[in-house]
Formats: sequence, structure tokens, C-alpha cells
Amino acid sequence: MSQFALWLLFTCLFTWCIAPRVFLRADSKIIRQQIVRSPRHVSRQASHLVSRVPKQSHHSGRKQKTDLGVLASVCDSLARLIRAGTNSHDAVTAIVASDFLSDTWWVELSSLLNAGHLIEESLQAARDECTNSDHHLLITLLLGSIVHGNFVATALDHASSVLRDMESSRTEAKVAAAQARFSSRLLSLLPIIILGGSLLLSQSFRNGLLTAPILIPIVAGLILNRIGWAWSLRLIQRTTNDSVEEIELLTNHLCVSLRAGYSMWHSCERWHGVSALGNEVSVALHAGQPLEDALLLIREKYPHTGSTLVDVILQADRDGLPVVNTVHRLATDSHMERRRSTDIRVRQLPTRLSIPLVFCVLPSFLLLTIAPIVTSRLAHLTVSLPPLHQ
Repeated sequence: MSQFALWLLFTCLFTWCIAPRVFLRADSKIIRQQIVRSPRHVSRQASHLVSRVPKQSHHSGRKQKTDLGVLASVCDSLARLIRAGTNSHDAVTAIVASDFLSDTWWVELSSLLNAGHLIEESLQAARDECTNSDHHLLITLLLGSIVHGNFVATALDHASSVLRDMESSRTEAKVAAAQARFSSRLLSLLPIIILGGSLLLSQSFRNGLLTAPILIPIVAGLILNRIGWAWSLRLIQRTTNDSVEEIELLTNHLCVSLRAGYSMWHSCERWHGVSALGNEVSVALHAGQPLEDALLLIREKYPHTGSTLVDVILQADRDGLPVVNTVHRLATDSHMERRRSTDIRVRQLPTRLSIPLVFCVLPSFLLLTIAPIVTSRLAHLTVSLPPLHQ
């Protein structure tokens, strides 16, 4: 009876006092994790990017996670310096001199610029050292914004808008999946919390903890619980993974190159390094193939979206009229299509999460909460046989 009263008191205290504070702290933690930097924070970092004094950061030995909004601020700062009349080499040197990033390619870029290498050569060498897809996209867009060793401010502005649109799409996907992530985490932690309460309040449960009838269900329940949580987390990460297709990367790079002032043929030729498909098209153009023949690779790999892009490129190459706005609309359509596919995956996420919840989390709840308590109670039961009458 005393144990039941303690359980009732613990449940009331948790429900009335502890649970609201737990949920508030969990919400604030999720917000900090899913939305790393607010727009105000990113803009404040961008405004003080160049004015920061070059110094060795005490976090230089630790790998830092940089979102696309911060990378977009690099383009914004470069565009502002170029409009202010700063030389392109000096502008890049001023950005690199700050401890804004601490990745390997950033350090490589800094050393090459200090050694007197050209900007385009330094960026290409840094792209070879880059392993992060987001940073690789930043360097590729920066290379597309260079004309004869000088950056074009309008091209940098478009590169910044591309990065910010991708960051907005990722943030929306993470926010949409936040409820599913929190539900999975709560359902995974709840049986462990109940198990801890049983250990705290029940003396008989603690005494029989190391016995096989109680220890085996607990170990099996913990294993199932961790499998269910890892399974759910993997499903959520696949859902929120906003991967960009090659055709969208090529369209964005083409738009940046056109805004920089390149012709359509040279813009397609500069696809080298953007993606594997871009490398094939660039090699075909360098080999002397006509533009129409080189673009057949895109039409074959992407029959729908690729055919539209190829038709626009070929028409612009024939008539010579400006087509940057049309290419920009194609990039926007690709971006919206990717958002719609992500939204579909997010809406399907609760149904997909039901599989690990039913087959892993729910059995772990039974093994961690009900099975040990029932086993400990059964261990104290004694069977008394009636006396035998002679």
C-alpha cells in the first residue's frame, strides 16, 4: 500500500510540476537544434564579417557545423565589398582572414591566397579539398561568379539567394518533422523513466534486479528500445534530407554564370566541377562537339526537367536573346518541386514511424515496465498446500 501511495505521489508531482517544465525545455532545445541561427543572428554575423580582427579561435581544432545561411552571408559580404570598390583578391582575403569558418578547404584557400595564387585557381584547389556538399556548392557558385579574375556583384547576389532558398527549404522540413521527432523520443524515454521510478521506489524490485527473471526482460527491453529509437531517427533524417538533384545544381550555376555576363555556350562549358553530369557536358564541349549534341546527355538522364532546360538553352543560343529570367524561373520551378517532394515525405512520416513504434518501442515498454514488476511480484508468491489427512 505504501508503494502504491509513493507511485501515486510521484505521478502527481511529475504531471503537475515536472512535466510542463520538461516540455518547455525540450521545446527550446529542439528549436535551438532545428533552427540553428535566426535571420537576425545571421545578418549580424554578416555585417561584422569583415570587421572582425584576424585571430586564432580557440575552437579551431573542433569541427564546426555551418548552415547555408552563414554561407550565404559570405556571398553577401563579398558582393558588398565588390560594390564598395574593393579588389576581388583583397575582398576574398579579407573574408578568409576572419575566423568565420574553420574547415580544411577554408584553411587551404587562405594559404593559397597568401602565397599569391589567383582567386580562380585558389577556389578550384579549395574545392578539391572540400568534402561537405554545402561548402562545395558555395565554392562552385563563387567560381561561377568570376569573370577574368573579378567577381560580379549581381552574380554573387544570385548565389546568395540560391543558398538562402535551400536553407529555408531545409528549415521548413525540419520544423515539419519536429513533432514526429519529439514523439519518438518521448515514447522511447518513457519506459526508461518508469523503470528508473520502479528502481527508486520498490525495495523488492531492487533486491531482485540481478536475478535472471528480472534482468533478462530489462536487457531485452533496452536493446529493443535503442533499436526502435535508431530506426525512427534514421527515418526522420531520410525524410528531412533535402538533397538537390543535378539538374537543379546545373540550372542554378547556369543562372549565376549568365548574370556574371557569360554567353550561353561558355556558361555550359563552366559546368565542370558542378556535378558528374556537368563534367560530361563540359568535356564534350571542350572536345569540339556542338552544343546540341553535348546537351543530349542532360535530355537522356532527365527526360522531363532536362528537356525543358535543354530547349531553353538551345533557343537562346540560336536567337541570342537574353534568357536569364527564363533560366531563373526554371531554377525556381525545380526548387518548388523539391519542396513539394519533401512535404510529401514529411506527411508520410507518421505512418512510417508506426512500424518501429509497434515492433520495437511498444514491446520494449512491456519488457521494461510490466514484465519486471510482474516477475518480482510472482517471486514473492508462495504456494501452501492443504494438510494431508491420514
